[in-house]
Amino acid sequence: MKLLTEKSLKTQVRIMPFFPSDFVIKKQKAEKKFDYLYVATGERHKNHRRLIKAWLLLADNNIYPSLRLTLCKKRDKALLRWIEQQVRVSQLNIVNEPVLHDRVSDLYAGSRALIYPSLF
Repeated sequence: MKLLTEKSLKTQVRIMPFFPSDFVIKKQKAEKKFDYLYVATGERHKNHRRLIKAWLLLADNNIYPSLRLTLCKKRDKALLRWIEQQVRVSQLNIVNEPVLHDRVSDLYAGSRALIYPSLF
């Protein structure tokens, strides 16, 4: 991704890990609590709206996978309001749970798959 981004944008990219250098994902057999997990902040380029629109298309076909988001209730207020409206209207199986870095490992362990909506 780094090389593709640099080539596409014609600029140098600096990788900044989301996790501290001593972060370890727990290898226990955790119960899968949800189908998909998207750990991201609510900036526009993170494509939350595109992801929710995909969930709406699935719902139109009576498919309701569970999705866990990690948006900040204070910072991402407008986006969360829009998502909550879509959940209510279309009965989507989406839950937002703001998370601290020390709980991300538990979320990963409790999901069947990670999802990253991208235009790239």
